[in-house]
Amino acid sequence: MRKFVVTLLMSMWLFTGYSQSYLMSNDTITTCNGTFESSLGLGSGTPGYGHNEFYTMTFCPGTPGAILSFDFTSFDLNSGDYLEVFNGDNTLAPSLGLFSGGTPIIAPVVAQLATNPSGCITFVFISDPLELGDGWEADISCSLPCQDFDIFFNSFYPDTNALGFLDFCSGDTALISASGIFFNNDQTYHQSDSNISWYWTVNGDTVNYNSDFEFPADSIGGSFIRVFALDSNACAANYYLNLTSRVATIPEFTGTGFTQDTICFGDTSFMSVNISPVEWSNSVPTGTTPNTHLPDVSGGGSASYDSDINYSQFAPGATVTNVNQINRIWMDVEHSFLGDLIIRVTCPNNSTTVLKGAGGGSRWLGEACDGTLTLPGIGYIYEWQPTGNTNSDLVTHSTACLGCPIVTNPCSGGTSSTLPAGSYDSDQPLSNLVGCPLNGVWTITFVDNASLDDGYLFAWGI
Repeated sequence: MRKFVVTLLMSMWLFTGYSQSYLMSNDTITTCNGTFESSLGLGSGTPGYGHNEFYTMTFCPGTPGAILSFDFTSFDLNSGDYLEVFNGDNTLAPSLGLFSGGTPIIAPVVAQLATNPSGCITFVFISDPLELGDGWEADISCSLPCQDFDIFFNSFYPDTNALGFLDFCSGDTALISASGIFFNNDQTYHQSDSNISWYWTVNGDTVNYNSDFEFPADSIGGSFIRVFALDSNACAANYYLNLTSRVATIPEFTGTGFTQDTICFGDTSFMSVNISPVEWSNSVPTGTTPNTHLPDVSGGGSASYDSDINYSQFAPGATVTNVNQINRIWMDVEHSFLGDLIIRVTCPNNSTTVLKGAGGGSRWLGEACDGTLTLPGIGYIYEWQPTGNTNSDLVTHSTACLGCPIVTNPCSGGTSSTLPAGSYDSDQPLSNLVGCPLNGVWTITFVDNASLDDGYLFAWGI
């Protein structure tokens, strides 16, 4: 589940209180706040720990069901001194990493709840008899894990037709209502329709923040309505909801009239009716898919991750006959190392085109949680059009991107340069997709060719 970084909501799920310093020792601590430091405290040009130390220290969350997090603001060890982190309440738990002077901690250390229901973290520190470092300091906090939930449309007026469209006439108003389904309610916090934050968009513009939405038909044509929701813990629903509305045109009555325009009482006149419907067309909006984690590829080699969209609303046998029928391909994504990735799209007859080829260096996509953490960052929307893109391809733009913004890591507070959202040329032409069937499974594939970085695909479409 995607966790959004929303400044006002952060205060709801971070537990804070008085600050206490915990020095490395053989001890077990239960807390949700304070600082964790090396045995002599953080030094400033003076040793923060002694020779030949061997300590094991376990921290457990002070709030039941919460997850501990350690944000290391300083870390300085000699190359022969080591701090190892275990995801659990003892050293038999899986290791989260072994850190030293050559491999410092650069991202928050967070308990991984899937394999560690306790939420505890254990540290083991060993120093040698040689040189010493300044030690370390980390801020301790707790957060509540997300509780999965879905949202659904529970009523429409007018009702949707057999194809799922919301059809109504110009001047009418559609009434749409949504609700939540809470699978794990009250495990660590309470969820309800009343404490959900709703976000309704029409053709990309946010227009409503309530569970009920009145949509006036003030323009003829099609509109793409989307709703998503955040609960009181700043956790997003598993899915967006999508709905397409169609507002009918007014037909033409040219040639309609009576055979006689003036008649007397008792006479008969015939009316000739000629009704011509006025057609309009819009691009078919894409659906969205569940969040797709793009894990780090470990142990060398490469790995690929797919996300599918299955179209069925087109006429049987319809194909892409001209590249300009593809308005754009887009994705909402974050990743902490552009150069790791190759991105391609495959259509139902297995024709494919590469959106992003090899290379691109260390620049981010979106605002990433840097490192191999499994936490999602903040996605940016990148898109590819047949012509008229604002930027060159992602690799070329990354190499020469003097204006790429510096953004903050939403998980650790560090900074890096990222590619701005916008439209980019594809590595291979989108005309490779001419001849593709419209109906069927379209797939976007991410190939990860290096270790140490991961990301999230939040949505994509054509």
